[in-house]
This record gives sequence, structure tokens and C-alpha cells, in this order.
Amino acid sequence: MYHNKQIAVFISHIYGEYQTNLCQGILDSASEYGYHAEVFTTSDGENLGVFNRTEDHVASLPEYSDYDGIIFASGTYVNQELKKTLSRTFQDYEASREKEGRFVVEISNDPSPFLSVVLENNVTTGILTEHLITAHHATRICYLGTTLDPLYSGKRLKAYEDALQKHNLPISPEHIFLCEETEASYREALRAFTENGKNLPHAVVCYNDRLAMELIRTAYEAGYHVPADFAVVGCDQSKSGQSMDPPLTTVTFPAYQLGQTAVKSLLAGFKNAADPVTTVFAEPVYGGTCGCDRYGKKPAFLYARELTERIADVEKSILESLRMSSYLPMIDDVDEAISYLEDYASGIKNLSGFYLCLYPGWDKPDAALADLALHTGKNIGPEDPADTEPADQVYLKLAIQNGEKLPECTFPKKSLLPGFLTASMEESVIISPLSFGERLFGYIALSFHGDRIHYPFQLIQWITNISQLLEKIRSKKQAMLLTGKLEDIYYKDSLTGLYSRDGFDHFYEDRFRSLILIDFADYQKICSKYGVQEGDFALTVIGQAILSQQSKSLLCAHIRDGLFQIAAEEDGAFCEDLIAKIRKYLTHYSQLNPRPYEIKARFGFAVKAETDLPFDALFAAAEENLK
Repeated sequence: MYHNKQIAVFISHIYGEYQTNLCQGILDSASEYGYHAEVFTTSDGENLGVFNRTEDHVASLPEYSDYDGIIFASGTYVNQELKKTLSRTFQDYEASREKEGRFVVEISNDPSPFLSVVLENNVTTGILTEHLITAHHATRICYLGTTLDPLYSGKRLKAYEDALQKHNLPISPEHIFLCEETEASYREALRAFTENGKNLPHAVVCYNDRLAMELIRTAYEAGYHVPADFAVVGCDQSKSGQSMDPPLTTVTFPAYQLGQTAVKSLLAGFKNAADPVTTVFAEPVYGGTCGCDRYGKKPAFLYARELTERIADVEKSILESLRMSSYLPMIDDVDEAISYLEDYASGIKNLSGFYLCLYPGWDKPDAALADLALHTGKNIGPEDPADTEPADQVYLKLAIQNGEKLPECTFPKKSLLPGFLTASMEESVIISPLSFGERLFGYIALSFHGDRIHYPFQLIQWITNISQLLEKIRSKKQAMLLTGKLEDIYYKDSLTGLYSRDGFDHFYEDRFRSLILIDFADYQKICSKYGVQEGDFALTVIGQAILSQQSKSLLCAHIRDGLFQIAAEEDGAFCEDLIAKIRKYLTHYSQLNPRPYEIKARFGFAVKAETDLPFDALFAAAEENLK
């Protein structure tokens, strides 16, 4: 059942291993304490072009008053401007809800205006350095850092240096190398540490596991063996490092624990018992690359199997993306795509719910074109559901819950999902915006059985394809509107707004049963006596009189100066009634707006007989009846 107590989680790149574990820790701990979590995720900073220009709109998706608190994983955001936007939004939230005791917890090692949870996994590098000294009697210990992350590489270098000083070992610049993380730089580091093979180090402390494994590979290619020739340790425990033989000695990366701690800090804040900063400490993991011979090791084939499955998933996703990219361009309407999206959603592992939510007016044309259409009377398409729904409603276009497709519906915009869904929902939801350029279409909400997150990177391709599809549909609608405007220019009479002769000829069909002629015979006289401007003014008045009676069953045109014709689907009685209404309009206008001339016209009509009458004969008959 959907919990009454809710927290919002903001995290970027949820498909990353760290982010997934962090989010899983939040969801599990929140559920344990009776809270439901709604997770808002983006892929900012990934250079997706027009697909991530509207990432900042993620801040506008939630109804903040619904949440008891917010957890902000700010360290996962690459886009600094987006991070600042979210931070300002959350500060406003916290200030407005201060009396209600609602808080924000930020997971970040940077200074924070909120309650914060920080990860300390730098000093543990010093603990590993001490382990090399005390357990393995190493004295000549080198440090391999990186130029790509100078801040944290520098912090771990400091921990390494402190450990050496503590044990009265010299700190030598020749023992420190900051690499560019290229093959050439790893080879250069190895030459420096081994003094070109003349003097091997006892051990090398590396900034992280990736650098450690690259150094071990480079050493192996040069004929060295770890730890037989020298020890190597890393940091930020990785699966690949733990699958080596022997496993890499490293430092944990307790992402799951960070998530749990963030929830506990938030709950402590509700009770005014939270520390401003809560630190989660990483711990050493003693593998075999440091020289230890007592370590647990999983069979290598398990990791090989995992890699094989991962590669197969990537290959499948590439093929699926290609298939989607080739199929979606042929779709002209969102309804056509639903069965395809439904089929794809069924292939997402552990998925319990898939919800495609579109904002009202998601397919509206650009403002300039819409304004052009408005001023020309062109219909933008009110027959579409997205056009007729109120602005405060969201359109649930596709809903799949536990494998069952549910009916389409609208629901209040202040809710992420309609009440009939959330009433029985046990899992948290993960929200991803759908956008293209500066336009936000809506969002996709996903839920997973047992809150076991499976949000692979491949979903980004899929979401991108959906966004592209929505933009294509919107663009086509815009093109149709523009085409309609061009048709208006070509087929409409600019003076009266009625069809021209060409327009009448183009749209005339056999379904019309009668023809009305309106002859404003005084047009030339008025032009001669009062000027062309006055003559044209009189024509516009007659045009307005005709437009006031416009309906779908009529085709109205100004075919030449002073001569109008109306094709109607109805019979003679209708024509007589219509003529009477237009006469009345002109009479009232002349009475209310006296001019030096009277705007009056002759009227005549003709109706097709049982046998279809050719248009020329129908026109001649109507002309003969002018009076």
C-alpha cells in the first residue's frame, strides 16, 4: 500500500554502480521505517545534446508539500548549474516547511547548507600504507595518483605521506607519480618506481582500483609479478579488482551504507536530534596483492559469467535501440507507438510498473506558429486529448502494473501518478523527465518488484528514443499547421477571410446540394464615388455577415469583386433561412453604422435536382434567381 509518509530522492546517473547501491540503501532503509520514496533522476552532463537541455526541469516535477523530507545526492551531479538550482529549490523548501520539521539531507563531501552525510575513504589509504609497513615490513613505498582528479588524489596522497611520517620513513618526490591514465603514463610510472628496473619498490599505493589494476597489468607485461616482486594496493573496492588472482587489497566504497545513513540522519532531523554532519568511514579490504595470504576469493568464473551477461545485455540493447530508431520514425501518432512501448517495457528486468505521463499541450506547436495560427483562425487541433485537458491535469498515456495494461486517464498535476494506482502500490517509483531541446513533454515513472532497482544504462537510449518520438509527432503537427497556414494564404481571400475562387474550386465536393450567390453590384459605384478603400470596406462587412453564419456544412467564397458564393449541404429551405439572416445582419449593420452609402446585395440560390446538376448549370440557375 502506498505510504502516507514520503521522502523525495534526487540523484543523477542512477544506472551507475555507486548510484544504484546508494539509492538501494535509501529505499531499503526508508521502507524499514515506513516511508515511501519517490526518486527523481537525470543524466546531466552526458553531452546528449538536445535531450538534456531541460534537465533542470526535474526540480519542477515534484509537489514538495507532499514530502516529509528530501535526500539530495548532490555529488552525483555533473552539471554544476543544475546542482545549484536544486540546492536553491531545496533551501526554499526547508525554509517554508521549517515549522513542520521537514528537512533536507545532502550526501556530499562539500560544505552544505543542509544536514549532510559524508564519505571518508581517503584516510583509509593511510591505514593501508601502515599495513604495508607493519605487516609486510615495506619501507620503500611509492604513490600513484592521477591528474584527472587532483582534489581526491591529493587527499589520498596526504594520507600516504602522514603514514610514512608516522613511521619515520622518508617522503621522496621520486616515489610519487601523477599519471594521465594512459598506457604511456602507466609505463612511465613503472619506470620511475623501479628506477628503470634497477631498484624495485616494496609497494605501490594507488589512488583507486582502476589505477592499481592498470599498474599491475603494465608490470606483468614488463615481466614483474605482484605481489612477488612488489605489492600494490588500491581504493574504492571494485568487482573486477576482487575477481583478480590474487584479489586486490583495497578500501571499501560503502555506497549502500551511505544511503542508509542518509535516511537515519533525516529521521533524526525530524526529532531535532541530528548531527549537522554524519561521516561514514570506509574500511580496508585485505586481498592478496599486498602480500597477505589469508583472504577470501570468489571463483573467477563467476565474474567472467557476469561480464558475459553484461556484454550480452549491451549487445541486445544496441540492437533494440537500432530497431527502435528504425521503427519510431515511421510512427505519426503516439497511439501507434503504445503497443511497441508496451512490448519493450515487458523486457525490463524485475519491472513492476511502467507509466508514461504527458503534460497537457505536450504536442503544441512553437509559440510563434501558434500565435500565427490564432490570428489567422487556423485550428491547432482541439480534438486531441492533450489539447482539451485542463492545464492542471496530466495525461497517463500508458500504464502497465504487474504485467497488466491499465486504461488511459487524466489525473491532477500535483500528483505523480493517479490515486487508483498509488492506492495499491508498495514499491517506490523512479521518475525520469522526457524532454527535447527546451521542451518538457512529461516523464516516465518506473517501479521494481521488492524495490530491487534494475535501471541499466540501456534505459537512457530508450528514454532518448521516446523523447525523439514525441518531438517528431509534435513537429509533424506543427508542419501540418504551417501547411494549413500556407494553404490559407493560397486559397483564402485576404480581404474577407473567405475562400478565393481557387480555394472554392479546390474544396468543392459533390456532397453540396445547393448554391447561394450574393451579388454586391454597387461595389464599383462606391469605389468610383468614395474611393477603393470604402468599396473594400463594404466587401469586408459582407464577408463578416457570411462568416457569422459559417458552419462545417458550408463552403463560402469571395470569387471576384462584389460576387460571393456559398455551397451548402442543405436544401432550399435552409438557403432561404440563411439568406434572411445575412440580409438581417447587413440591415442592422447599416442602422448602427451609418455611412454615405447603403451596403445591400442581391441574393439567389439553386438546388440540385434528383439527378446531380453540373456546377456550371447550378451556378447559372442561382445567378438567374438573383433578386
